Amino acid sequence: MSDQNPTTGPLVLVVEDDPDHRDLLAWACATAGADPLPVGDATAADAVLAGPLGASICLFVLDHRLPGRDGLALCRDLRRDVRHVVTPVILVSAAAGATAADEALDAGADAYVTKPFAMADLRAHVGRLLASHAAAPVVAGVAGVADWAAQFARYAALAGAASGAHAAGLEYLRPPIEIEERRRA
Repeated sequence: MSDQNPTTGPLVLVVEDDPDHRDLLAWACATAGADPLPVGDATAADAVLAGPLGASICLFVLDHRLPGRDGLALCRDLRRDVRHVVTPVILVSAAAGATAADEALDAGADAYVTKPFAMADLRAHVGRLLASHAAAPVVAGVAGVADWAAQFARYAALAGAASGAHAAGLEYLRPPIEIEERRRA
């Protein structure tokens, strides 16, 4: 987790405003074999996404209640970003119950973890989602967003994920597809 060491595993952006929770989340990711990049809010996350590491992120771990733009809004924004429409997202929150989990999944999260969380459970989510991301088809060389969306739809159908959280990804592809279609017209 040192700035001096090169990346040793998949890059995970951890967005949590509480320093103690941020450290715990980063540690859980590191012990699952990932290279966590912890930040304190959505603005700092935006800066990372705009920088050279932005396209290299393999997983997002987002706190629900962040100062400024919350984790749900950040998750929705990620699902509109063609670079991260299928990048897994874990939303972490102190809010328990089906409604809170449904809101997270509706925003495009792949997993919802309540605080306090069992470290083993969080590591299992991180490991599972990183493995599914690594198994996703490579989209390099795809001609445009519309072609990429079609490839994503095929992948989702093949993976059996056409329902649930991944189906929401298709909805979030609509704005970039429309932009790409207008650009081509």
